[in-house]
Amino acid sequence: MARFFSQQWIDELMTQADIVQVVSEYVHLKKRGNSYWGLCPFHKEKTPSFSVSPDLNLYYCHGCKAGGSIIQFQMEMEKESYPEALESLGNLFHIPLPPDNVSSYRNTSINLSRIQKERLYEVNKAAAQFYHARLWQDEGRPMLEYLYSRKLTDAIIRKFGLGASGTGWNDLSTALTQQGFSLEEMAEAGLIVQKEEHNFDVFRERIVFPIIDARSNVLGFGARVIHNNEPKYLNTSDTPVFNKRKGVFGLNLVKKAGKLPFILLVEGYMDVIALVQSGLSGVVATLGTSLSVEQAKLLFRYSDRIHIAYDGDEAGQAAIERAIEVFRSINQRLYVIKVPNNLDPDEFVSEYGLNAFLQLSPTLDLEYLLDRLSVQYDFSTEDGKMNYAAAAAKKIALSKIPLEIDRLCRALAIKTGYTLDAVRDQVVLEQQALGIMTQRNEQREIIQRNRRFTRPIDEDSMLLPAEEVLLNLWGKSLLPEGLLSQEDFITVSGKKLADALTRLKKPAKVLSELEDEHLIAKSTEIFIREEPLSPSQALSAAEDCMNQLKATRIRKSIEEIRQSLNTLPSNELIEALKEIEHLSEEENKLKQQKQQLLKEIR
Repeated sequence: MARFFSQQWIDELMTQADIVQVVSEYVHLKKRGNSYWGLCPFHKEKTPSFSVSPDLNLYYCHGCKAGGSIIQFQMEMEKESYPEALESLGNLFHIPLPPDNVSSYRNTSINLSRIQKERLYEVNKAAAQFYHARLWQDEGRPMLEYLYSRKLTDAIIRKFGLGASGTGWNDLSTALTQQGFSLEEMAEAGLIVQKEEHNFDVFRERIVFPIIDARSNVLGFGARVIHNNEPKYLNTSDTPVFNKRKGVFGLNLVKKAGKLPFILLVEGYMDVIALVQSGLSGVVATLGTSLSVEQAKLLFRYSDRIHIAYDGDEAGQAAIERAIEVFRSINQRLYVIKVPNNLDPDEFVSEYGLNAFLQLSPTLDLEYLLDRLSVQYDFSTEDGKMNYAAAAAKKIALSKIPLEIDRLCRALAIKTGYTLDAVRDQVVLEQQALGIMTQRNEQREIIQRNRRFTRPIDEDSMLLPAEEVLLNLWGKSLLPEGLLSQEDFITVSGKKLADALTRLKKPAKVLSELEDEHLIAKSTEIFIREEPLSPSQALSAAEDCMNQLKATRIRKSIEEIRQSLNTLPSNELIEALKEIEHLSEEENKLKQQKQQLLKEIR
């Protein structure tokens, strides 16, 4: 039975633990100012860019952006789970460990969600080990022979931890019960189905693919039949640690590869495995569903450029079109690799080799869409040219990049013979239909606003610049207690960090409860920044940032009201215009306050 650590125990650990002592076991550190510096243990470098702050109990690499608290460092260096890292650090600093059960916390208000998730990771890891061992046994022989028929080696099978499920109804549940896991935990992890007084293993007579995240946690499984049974693929149902729309297959290997020139998105698990076996790094696949916005955003954490190579048949190419729409919806471009002869990527590599695959030239997504459209129309007729131009304009409207729109419009005008103005007007009509803009002067207003402000308003964005300054000052205890709250922040991440700082006070404690590694790294970078300000200067800076965020909210409210004006009845329209006037006055007051503050500083 795993240990369950209370927040009080974790707080004591964070108070007593010495991050410099722990990091020094792995990195030769030299003191420089208030921090210690050394060569980063997470990537190769010749000039030290890895810093440790004993005051904040944090580490951060200015090169690869790895960062966090002493707990994250222990997890990364020793490849330990969250509870294992807590136990290791507790032993190191002679802090008595909690009992090996959860009963002592059942009647408290302690939030056990993090520990409960770790327990599900443990049961999934045990299941993966069971399935992998079964693959090499007699009952797994048919699945192993199928993998051999796909030219997979023992080494790649072990690298991905592939496994096999047997014919029994409760082989897995029996084995995991003997290891101390409960049926309730197995059901919560999606490994078994409970009906009345009986339980059944979810996967039977299938090849099993463990789905592993960037921290090497087993989140769930995909499973494939080797006969003609249906469904061909079966995935773990959604659980507290697994959602098939939020992860990708192969992410753990992408993380180990470090910063990549591009990530290749393919359609299936076997495509990923075959391409990695051939020597290509950075290959991932979705989890049996169409690409989601969450998955698209996840990929850009690991590379600035995404290539896609789905199956060469019409279904695969249609899926690429849907993926392009997803990437364009988050203002990102995609590069398409079209596999010849209607082959799957793994089939192409198997027949022609990796070098031939790498010679396939990626096409920018919208150009790919326009090429696919062009073969569907007869350009010898006026109707054919006009219908193609209209369909092409709809694709060009997916772009929100003015220069790209201009380039594609010019190419479309040349190809169809229509004037550039006519093509541009058609694209504007399609943009209106997509809801991108309602009229041309609104587009000019958006451009002008983006010139004034470095980032657009986006509640899903990582953090706004003003929020970063506030978090830095708050984390360094340069602001009066109670000055800031969660409501002062706009973005989801900002509100989350503000709530944690309100409860936990110290940045290291905040980071110890975060799970999103991208947010951990970004938060560490914010907290560790050197801002040489006196308390009075910090307060003035905080007031300015708070006003900036208030102004951002006002601009967003004004924009939302303006967008609704065309749909409002006349009685409501007058009230809406009055509200715009009131909000504009509030924005002007904030501008005047800022000008006054600048005068006082000068």
